[in-house]
Amino acid sequence: MLTHDNTKATVRKVGQELTPTIIFPIRTLVIMRFIVNNCGEEVGWLGTVDNPRENCYIVTDIHVPSQEVNGGTCELTPEGLFELYEDLIKQDKEEDAEKIRFWGHSHCNGGVTPSQQDEVQSLEMLKNNGDFLIRGICNKEGKMSVSFFDAKMRHAFDNIPWLSDDGVDRNEIKALYKPIIDKNVKEFKEISRTTVSGNPGNIIAPSDNHISMNQYFSRRANHLFNNFHNKGKRETDGNKAEKTNFTLVKTKS
Repeated sequence: MLTHDNTKATVRKVGQELTPTIIFPIRTLVIMRFIVNNCGEEVGWLGTVDNPRENCYIVTDIHVPSQEVNGGTCELTPEGLFELYEDLIKQDKEEDAEKIRFWGHSHCNGGVTPSQQDEVQSLEMLKNNGDFLIRGICNKEGKMSVSFFDAKMRHAFDNIPWLSDDGVDRNEIKALYKPIIDKNVKEFKEISRTTVSGNPGNIIAPSDNHISMNQYFSRRANHLFNNFHNKGKRETDGNKAEKTNFTLVKTKS
């Protein structure tokens, strides 16, 4: 799984800006990790981004277009980008084509600090995409640094502490299991106690209505042994049963 490279965001243009919330579903992280691990050189990919509320962004589907790579760079070709957009439109995903706002790439075995070339490419992609761009830089160690470029406000954030999402609908779980818990899980009431016969009055034990777990299994074991004994009687001279004694050995808990 990918991890943060840093825990504090860096704002290039100081002002009243709030650090954006960047969320990666688990599936998205697994896909990016797979891409990085299965390419010997640097490799790049694009992703669609949802913006469910102000200043919150979720990176969803990942696409790997045609590109040219070597040990130090990866460049998405214009032909590859055109093919990607064309394929999305053919799949009736024209809306997804318009939501591509994430650019990720691998630094292979290097660090995840952006290079000068990364900065140039980011600004070029921002110019083409419009309002914003999210950039992710990963490596084979499993680290990822994330930057956010805002074209309207003309500022950028680096080393954003991004979040992951397992995709589980908590409200659905609550609706399903809350009634079950309310019905089946009851508060444990105080056990009534009685004095053990033949023992001092200060020694107490559970009553028959509330036997302990050890008592239950002890009784159950004796019952099983008695059944086994009755079924295992062997008839001897005079039709007398030869009795076999069983001793229940209790283990200390």
